[in-house]
Amino acid sequence: MRMNKQTTMLILTLLLTSSFVSGCTQLQEHPKENIPPRHYPTYIKGVWEPIPYPNQYEMIKNDLNQLKNDGINTIYIIPIYPEDSAPPEYTEKTIIWGIKKVRQEGFAVFICPDILTENLKDLNKFLTGLKQFDLKWEEIAEDYNVECFAPANELYMVVREKLGYEENSTQVEQLWGKIDGWHQEILPAIKEIYPGAI
Repeated sequence: MRMNKQTTMLILTLLLTSSFVSGCTQLQEHPKENIPPRHYPTYIKGVWEPIPYPNQYEMIKNDLNQLKNDGINTIYIIPIYPEDSAPPEYTEKTIIWGIKKVRQEGFAVFICPDILTENLKDLNKFLTGLKQFDLKWEEIAEDYNVECFAPANELYMVVREKLGYEENSTQVEQLWGKIDGWHQEILPAIKEIYPGAI
């Protein structure tokens, strides 16, 4: 039986459509409603490294069973601030995929932004941007029942090293006061929305 051109095109379209839908189903992200409630391990046995992208992404993608066998119960997820300092592939969507994957596999999650200071020129502007970055990520932490959140990793140390301040100098005392004040401001703002451990 010979098929005319229109029938052939219709069959090909249906086959391509069904193949596309099937592929989309396989790539579908974990919906939020499938995210387990928070659970807090009695002892945190966590993995900080390997960072940055793509190492952590590959670990989450390929090694979670091995980490379970090794007794690991907590995975640290490390968004990078400023975002334009991160590798272009290390997107918010990629990080959220990692959070959902880890949570669904039964691990606790600890989100702690990593601070890159290569382009630090104006400290006040830098800290204001970091506050907005933190507020965005603490909302994401709340959305996905993340157990622990820290507003920054070693903020004082990386900023002091970037600025070249000597220990026990007046500059260091002033910097310590500024960083401490920033924490006093950001922590209550995080607690307003995020009920997990900080």
